[in-house]
Amino acid sequence: MENQILAPKSIAIVGVSESKEKIGSVILQNLMKDGYNGKIYPINPKYEELFGKKSYPDILAVKEDIETVCIAIPYQFVEQVVDQCIEKKVKSVVIISAGFKETGEQGKELEERIANRLKDANIRLLGPNCLGYINNKAKVNLTFARENPGNGNIAFISQSGAFCTIILDMACAKGLGFSNVISLGNKADIQENELLTTFLNDSDTSAIAMYLEEFTDGKELVSLCQKSKKPILIIAPGSSEKSQLAISSHTGSLASSYDTTTAAIKKSNMILAENSEELFKLMEMMKLKSIPRGKRIAIVTNAGGPGIIAVDRAEKEGLEVVNLGEKTREKLLKDLPEESNIANPIDILGDAKKDRYEDAILAALDDINV
Repeated sequence: MENQILAPKSIAIVGVSESKEKIGSVILQNLMKDGYNGKIYPINPKYEELFGKKSYPDILAVKEDIETVCIAIPYQFVEQVVDQCIEKKVKSVVIISAGFKETGEQGKELEERIANRLKDANIRLLGPNCLGYINNKAKVNLTFARENPGNGNIAFISQSGAFCTIILDMACAKGLGFSNVISLGNKADIQENELLTTFLNDSDTSAIAMYLEEFTDGKELVSLCQKSKKPILIIAPGSSEKSQLAISSHTGSLASSYDTTTAAIKKSNMILAENSEELFKLMEMMKLKSIPRGKRIAIVTNAGGPGIIAVDRAEKEGLEVVNLGEKTREKLLKDLPEESNIANPIDILGDAKKDRYEDAILAALDDINV
């Protein structure tokens, strides 16, 4: 993917108005608030100035070159703006607007017509029916999300705009930043495999997380993940018939068989999360850059029951709860109370304080089997 697609030097936003709450206006304010230093062109024929910037009646009225056009107007008017983008020879288009293939056959025909015309003109398309994207290094926040947690080392790709905002809200509360956040929407052109390739080769990104309702090319995705030296996290809904129907009405996607999806995920060595909370906790681990080198683990617990549950879950996930070496057991015997269990799980008892946890964890980490 060309650099200017996610880091354009000039952006026009179609759909800005005097109302600060309108989607186009929120996008413009986000772009300005996050420090974008390129040229910004609000497009609305009703105004001469918007948010301190000159407003233009249409794309063609802007005399300077425009690299990206963001469209946030009702779907009925999108096609004529796309025609102007083609005539203007812009580099990329982001369609925020909904009302395309997710709504039925008519919307599908409109989406395909727009996508094909942009493709013929060599113009890239993100969306439609998406939140937009954030590239924190380039200071581009082309979304209508309420907040941006700022720069970080994780790239997040999501087919759902709402799921993006859920993760962004969590990230703001916890101070977890992102290198990029990309909302794919209906994936009429730009899709997950192309972005995955970009972020796998991006030195500012050390981990990638994804929410995908269907795979554009599952075999290519598996191949990319198998070759990856960076951890890749994923949520892939659609385990029930009703959820698959919901996916179709959400982004117009045809959900894959859930068994096929989970098999592909396991084959590709991606890390599967069940929900947003689990995904976010995994992201926090990625931020620490403390990734296990293998599957052999030790468990430290202050109670027998939770330790047993941890063993069950670990083995279910393909991890190996190993036997601790003789030197480790001797150290644990010396450092822990007599009543402690020095097998694996290591039970340090219910009255354990910080120092006991530290002794047990350090001993386990030093074990050659772990």
